[in-house]
Amino acid sequence: MVKRKNSDDYWKQREADERKWIESNIKSGKDFDRLIQEHYDTLLQSINKDISDQYTHYAKREGYTLAEARKKVSEEDVKAFSNEAKRLVAKARTIYKKKGKVEYADFSDEVNTRLRLYNATMRINRLEMLKAQIGLEMIDNNMDIYSAVADHLNDKYINELERQAGILADSASNVKAAVTASIVMATTGNANFSERLWANSDVFKARLDQLLTKQMVQGLNPTVIARDLKPYLKDEVKNARYVTERLARTETSRVQAQAQLNSFRKYGYKYAKWIAEPSACKVCASIATTNDGIYTVNDVPTQPVHPNCMCSISAWYDEEE
Repeated sequence: MVKRKNSDDYWKQREADERKWIESNIKSGKDFDRLIQEHYDTLLQSINKDISDQYTHYAKREGYTLAEARKKVSEEDVKAFSNEAKRLVAKARTIYKKKGKVEYADFSDEVNTRLRLYNATMRINRLEMLKAQIGLEMIDNNMDIYSAVADHLNDKYINELERQAGILADSASNVKAAVTASIVMATTGNANFSERLWANSDVFKARLDQLLTKQMVQGLNPTVIARDLKPYLKDEVKNARYVTERLARTETSRVQAQAQLNSFRKYGYKYAKWIAEPSACKVCASIATTNDGIYTVNDVPTQPVHPNCMCSISAWYDEEE
């Protein structure tokens, strides 16, 4: 049990400090959003290039007709696809074996399942080959995002443990990688962040497939197809990016809240005070005002309350006890 401060001024300052931390945490989240955007910008460029290359390579004078799209793919294309698939499998294993930070979940099954599907469908015709090639780009991008988000959550959890130790105790103890991994990869609502990330990618892929098929059926000139697809592609990438950013923010709040609660229990605090973020919703604002936002550690509402929630909790000491 650590020695507690019991002056009103101390606790008011603690609350003010927590509000400043929330603002800093929101800014940090926006910085990470920019990293995610870079990944999706790269993906958009790659998808546009895949489409342009195929249209340029196969289009006839009358345009890229449905008949052309339905022709068999060349052995050269099959070989190139297989080589890229092998590279992605190796990359997945490299990420899984990464040491020094979070112990990554082995998502090779996620990659291999999609590769087997693309390997089968891409042999049907050129249209399916294009869809499969874009699928490879999305797998590659998703692995990069997975790695970035996992590292981000790992760092946020450890940083919050260290911050709480600095507030509640003299020093922080070492955190085992396995413990951190169990927090980062925890299942909430029947899925962990990795499964949600891959599910988001699948929805994105399905919508792109529909767009490509629709354009091919019209048999337009390659230049027209590329021109018409670009705004749709941009919108779809933007939507997928937003879902990923929301997932990263929500998961960050979850691991930080877990670090806070673990710290409160470790250092013997029975109460926590809910601190609402500046733009808190009605639900979170109500939590913060009910009983002045003070709850027992076991009864404090689960954080995050909703996607994008950036509220926080602070240890609290009841002077009457």
